[in-house]
Amino acid sequence: MSASEPEEGGDLQPDCPPWAEATAGDVAACAIDNLIPAGAAADWHSLSDLFLAASKQEGVAPESARVFRMVWGLTSMMLEARSPTEPFRPILVWADGRRSSALQDFRPCVDAVAAIADRSQHPAIVSRAADVAWILQRRRHEMGHLAIDAYLRLLSGVSSGSATFKRQTDHEGGRLGIGVLRRCMTIARSRSFGDHAPDSAPIAKSIEAARLTTRDRCDVSRHIALVDLQLDYGLKEPAILAADVEATVNTLDIPNDGYLAADALKVAARTYHRASETQKAHDCQRRLSDVYVAMSQQMANSAMLSSGFLADAISALAGVRDARDRRRELRHLLIDAQAGIGEEMTTVSHPLDIDDLRTELAARVEGLGFYDALFLFAVLRNSPNPDRAREEALEFMKAHPMSAMFAASFHDREGKVRHTAAGGGFGEAADDSSVQAQIAQHQSLSRKIDVGLLDVARRYIAGTYYVAPDVLRPALQMSPFVPEGLRDTFARGLSNFLRGDASAALYVLTPLVEAGLRYCLKSAGYEVTTFDDAAQTQEDKTLSALLRDHRTDIEAVFGSELAFNVDQVFLHPAGPQIRHGVAHGLLHDGDAFGPDGFYACWLVLHLCLMPLYDHRTDLGLPDLGIAEPEPSG
Repeated sequence: MSASEPEEGGDLQPDCPPWAEATAGDVAACAIDNLIPAGAAADWHSLSDLFLAASKQEGVAPESARVFRMVWGLTSMMLEARSPTEPFRPILVWADGRRSSALQDFRPCVDAVAAIADRSQHPAIVSRAADVAWILQRRRHEMGHLAIDAYLRLLSGVSSGSATFKRQTDHEGGRLGIGVLRRCMTIARSRSFGDHAPDSAPIAKSIEAARLTTRDRCDVSRHIALVDLQLDYGLKEPAILAADVEATVNTLDIPNDGYLAADALKVAARTYHRASETQKAHDCQRRLSDVYVAMSQQMANSAMLSSGFLADAISALAGVRDARDRRRELRHLLIDAQAGIGEEMTTVSHPLDIDDLRTELAARVEGLGFYDALFLFAVLRNSPNPDRAREEALEFMKAHPMSAMFAASFHDREGKVRHTAAGGGFGEAADDSSVQAQIAQHQSLSRKIDVGLLDVARRYIAGTYYVAPDVLRPALQMSPFVPEGLRDTFARGLSNFLRGDASAALYVLTPLVEAGLRYCLKSAGYEVTTFDDAAQTQEDKTLSALLRDHRTDIEAVFGSELAFNVDQVFLHPAGPQIRHGVAHGLLHDGDAFGPDGFYACWLVLHLCLMPLYDHRTDLGLPDLGIAEPEPSG
């Protein structure tokens, strides 16, 4: 739909936008319908273009221009029929917050909106204006009744051919018509009418007539949309609807209409379940699984697409009786297909020159004593702020909206999907899993840069001093993060890290993160065990359980930044999941030497020494002086 972009340098959203300036007096003096030529399309998109152009014509009266802009604003909103509380939304939202007309813009001028509904005779204008007036002020019962009547008159005109919806099929206005029917039912079923509720029987009759027509014409897509509408409002027996949907699938050519057949079979299975006809529902699920298998075979040249359809085929059999053997067979096919996913993956790299920063850092650590260099290394980078990380992810998604439009899947090296993130939103409206996935990707890039700098300090320490476990023990025994019985283990793991033995370091230090967190929480008075009432046994909570159940407590002790950093590095499914990889033997030989493995070890050192940093000169640590590196064998 048309929407004028606000002028550069103006307010992001003015207090009184141009489409909300008209008054009821302006409407009374304006002949709205005279502007619409005979034969003009009756959909709101077309009317929006028409009234926007009219408002800009030379010589038009100011009051008429204000009314035309209001009609333009009303008709330019997008219908979201599935949302009962926000059925109209801006058609355009810019990255800086500017947008086209929105429902709340008309609240101060709702009297003028209602006047448009009363004055116009065009059903599209009347229905939109009356609907907006009613939803803004539910006590205007007459507006709700008027909106339903105008909606039905509009659809009747489209069906008879006296009106048209641009880019829609002729009967009942296509997909837009189904949205209109759903909106009518939403209004009619609203509790705000009390004893004055509209009669929903004419709406139900129109829906059923449209459904039968689409069924007879084998218009499967619109038929299942209408069935879905009838199910939502209980307008028809589910068993009858399910049988009709299943019958329409038989008219489809599965190789060419696989997606449509799958959608129809999903609706049929759900409808049979609603009718308590379990066996027929399971039969539909089996057919659905077979459709996905056929689609997988069509995509055999792409391991990722083929495995996606096979995963859908397995999911389709969930809860189906006697399907265990078939599910096992499909899982084997899935594993075979996933083996080829790695070959389809492409590495995308972007060089970043940080040599100047590395040279500056090398000069900064040169000549430092062991503990001075060690403490500097431990606090060289700060943990990211979670609120800022979220803001940056949202800003990126606003600037690059395609990054949030599609769902994302995260695969392991064998091609198995270990995490998914939903798509379909922008900015603040984006699904939280999509935002979290974007945060994880940004943090991954940030860690790579951090490791490039941190390794400069580590190499200086390893090349200048012989870092044995006993030289770390004096500092670790004063750390509030290190439990008394694990000081030697911490020292051994950190010693391996500083000397470059990443594998030994990572496999020792990763479990100690859980031990350190638990120790600090217990020291602060928090309960970190579970109690089994039946067996009367207690069990220490795992790292994931601590972050899940005690996130607020951990943030109170460590701060939100450190809690966020530990979660991102060790646990988050969209991140490296170091804890999971170490605990279950999923890391390969080189993973510990990568940036995530390095950063995980450094983060343990940071947790150990960061609380001591401000007091390091008072700890009485020995001066080791400059020592030659350990000679190689």
